[in-house]
Amino acid sequence: MGEHSATHINAPNSFYQEKPGIESYSSTSLVVLANVIDIRYKTKLNPDSTLTIDDIKNWENQHQTLSAETLVLLYTGWQ
Repeated sequence: MGEHSATHINAPNSFYQEKPGIESYSSTSLVVLANVIDIRYKTKLNPDSTLTIDDIKNWENQHQTLSAETLVLLYTGWQ
């Protein structure tokens, strides 16, 4: 995790005191399954490319259906 990760996790409480703070989250809730969708073929041609429904459908046809609980990471080739 980066040095500012806790700030992002605590964001709701940072703006609204009645919202949950970082101490409310279990450590296991911060570890989830992730799938990587590679869109480098698009971003090489246009750095402003975005993920589309077709990209997701193509990925799912090759791999598996994404579940609502899965984190999706985009591989753009850009750093």
